[in-house]
Amino acid sequence: MNLEQLDERCERLYQRALSAQWDSSSAIAWDTPLRLQEVRLRAPLVTGAMARDWPDLPPDLRADLVRSCLGTLLTNLVYGETFVDQATAELAERLPSPALRGMVATQSIDEARHASVLLRYLHEKLGLLTLPTRHVASSRLPEGTQLARESWQTTTLMVLCLEVAAMAAIQGLRTYCDEPLLHQLLRRIVSDESRHISSLTLALRNPAMSLSDAERCRLQDIAILGWLQGLAVTERPVLTVARTLADETEEIDDSEWIYFRKLIASTLIPKLELIGIYDETLAARLEGDGCPIVPRRSASTMDHDYSA
Repeated sequence: MNLEQLDERCERLYQRALSAQWDSSSAIAWDTPLRLQEVRLRAPLVTGAMARDWPDLPPDLRADLVRSCLGTLLTNLVYGETFVDQATAELAERLPSPALRGMVATQSIDEARHASVLLRYLHEKLGLLTLPTRHVASSRLPEGTQLARESWQTTTLMVLCLEVAAMAAIQGLRTYCDEPLLHQLLRRIVSDESRHISSLTLALRNPAMSLSDAERCRLQDIAILGWLQGLAVTERPVLTVARTLADETEEIDDSEWIYFRKLIASTLIPKLELIGIYDETLAARLEGDGCPIVPRRSASTMDHDYSA
């Protein structure tokens, strides 16, 4: 892909982003009643005795459990969206071409909207205040001052890894919770996030981005950090909730949690290949950190990947 092709793809994504903007006050049916007593939490979040006994639990207890679980998981997602909003706003000033800057600027707007929508759901529908930052895995993300010291490539790759993790977290929420209003707003967010992943991958495929060996090694380090952070904002909080819900005599089998690892790896590894930093060394490092290895695709197949 040459620079002209890159700009053309950026322009198409930018126009898609402009046409896909939505008003959170009118696009979401906020007057939908929330019947937490009727919501059912599913595996892998609820297993064993809790899954078996769920229909027989007192309605108020079911509602309290759903409120607590969603409060924890959505708060974690809010902090991730807020971080990405900050990072993309900063990136919009540093990317090397106007096409890339315009494309990423729309992402910052989207991320701010996502955080606002999730917070409104937490406050107005669940009746919860946001949990303290220190209680969520994403609080360990770097602050803006640290981002400013990184190259635009490393910041972009970290944001890409977090967007892939966000997609996995949302897919998980849609799988193990059947609350209708939550599904409605998550569908909106997923549509945006899919476009963001494509945009960030395109930015990192910039033909003008010639990497030294040191820069390539740094990006591989960021890929490892992004993988681990992805697990921190998906697998870890859900495992924590699952253990809270489980019977005291019941052990949660960690092997079942390949769920999120497969979701993240199936998207992240092909993107690392497209960027050109996925090699045997990075594959071995990722595998050592628990990443399922996805079969590599041919260069011709990757180049025709419309999403990137």
